[in-house]
Amino acid sequence: MTAHELKRELETISPFIEKHTSIVCPSCEKVCCINKHGYYDKEDMVFLSSLGIKITPYILNRKDTDTCRFSRGNGCLLNRWMRPFRCTWYFCEPLLESMKREHGKTYRDFVTALQRMIAVRQALTDRL
Repeated sequence: MTAHELKRELETISPFIEKHTSIVCPSCEKVCCINKHGYYDKEDMVFLSSLGIKITPYILNRKDTDTCRFSRGNGCLLNRWMRPFRCTWYFCEPLLESMKREHGKTYRDFVTALQRMIAVRQALTDRL
């Protein structure tokens, strides 16, 4: 498995997630894009480094509850495939409910693609 395969899998499922975040997030009163989700883990760094992506240094002295450094008024500065893993896969309850209301086949296809993406990421990180 390669980092390019993982990037393709992330790009495949991103439109589904973006559709539902555009439905749920604008009316949400709780900000999920917080600093504690905006840190790259070791696997993120291996993935991005293998694609030749320079990782943005951390901003020290920020609280976990501060707004994520990548967040801007209308969303994230980063493409989904470039975001920290824990950020990308934090699905709040309203977002999950919105996704589940999607047409059955579309939702099943998303879940299958998500499982495939996780398997590719696991295969990539198993080589560490």
